[in-house]
Amino acid sequence: METAKFRALLKGNNAIRLDDNWIVFNDLELYNLNTGKSIVSENFDDFLKIMIGKKSIAALISSQDEFYRTFAGGRGAKYGKNDLGGGFNSAGDGRDHGFRNAKFPAEFNVGGKFRSYDKTLDLFVKKYASADHEYGITVDDQGFVHRHIEGGRSSVAISGGKNQMILHNHPSGGNFSKADLISIASGNERGIAAIGTRKIYTISKKKGFDSKAFIKGVSTAKWPKHLSYDDGADWWLRKNAKKYGYSYTARKSK
Repeated sequence: METAKFRALLKGNNAIRLDDNWIVFNDLELYNLNTGKSIVSENFDDFLKIMIGKKSIAALISSQDEFYRTFAGGRGAKYGKNDLGGGFNSAGDGRDHGFRNAKFPAEFNVGGKFRSYDKTLDLFVKKYASADHEYGITVDDQGFVHRHIEGGRSSVAISGGKNQMILHNHPSGGNFSKADLISIASGNERGIAAIGTRKIYTISKKKGFDSKAFIKGVSTAKWPKHLSYDDGADWWLRKNAKKYGYSYTARKSK
């Protein structure tokens, strides 16, 4: 990718994830998701000169055709009985690129003008809640689907327009993964839903949603160790909804 294209892409989003460790916010703060280290650049040229391992950021950008936002299922791990532990993680081993093929949005846009978000959600549950790999769609506030992507075993690469919702299934049936939360905070979509056979988890951003603080919070999140992954994620997301400016729900799938 040309650096000028990357700069425009960054300007149009809240953040772009560069690799497994590093994410850059649109104010040119480079943040390590694992260590919490930050490097702030005064201008874009200085940012391009920063070294990540043996590569400059300019070289890293030039070596990539695209920077995808990937949504992945959580592992559902359980922890012991100490005070705080755990934290958000993502399924997969890094080799699942999250894209198999682009499908037709028309599969969902039935019923003409008599569409709604809830009807589209219900149809997605029927089609993909029990699927053995991930699918994703983007839905506007009238229920019309704009993108329809078939993903990999444990992730799907998809992005939506401003104020659209991203719906994707979790074959594990689990709560949001770290990749889910960082990806949805990085873009301008209204929110995200993770659908399984038992539950539907939904996050909707409110006015004033603090994307940078949320991403940093997710990367360092801890919850009581006796909780399962799903219950721990639920505990943390409910506890921090007001702080970061979003709403969170978990309800049974139909």
